[in-house]
Amino acid sequence: MIDAVLARAPLDLAVSPTCNNVGTERSDRTIGRYLAGFMAEMAREDASNWIETEVAPGAATGAEAVWVCRLTLRHRDAVDRWGWGVMFHVRQRDGAVLDNSFVCTGAG
Repeated sequence: MIDAVLARAPLDLAVSPTCNNVGTERSDRTIGRYLAGFMAEMAREDASNWIETEVAPGAATGAEAVWVCRLTLRHRDAVDRWGWGVMFHVRQRDGAVLDNSFVCTGAG
């Protein structure tokens, strides 16, 4: 799943209204820049950081079987606790990542 997200790094954040203004920098325009900004925030040694993944069966438009994939970058320290990431579908039939299914998730 992490490989699938990294392969979609160039995907424009405009893919979903949930991805409007979610990056760490105003110039963030892609899924890759969005996630990279939060990964950079995880570099502090005085914090707990981890990557959470989840895959569950689901149905996309037209009831085609998909895997619903969720990747969340988690961070916790004395003053901060957040998790930001993406959710997307992978078609079960052939393993294709459905670009138009990407949504940005999380809260700080």
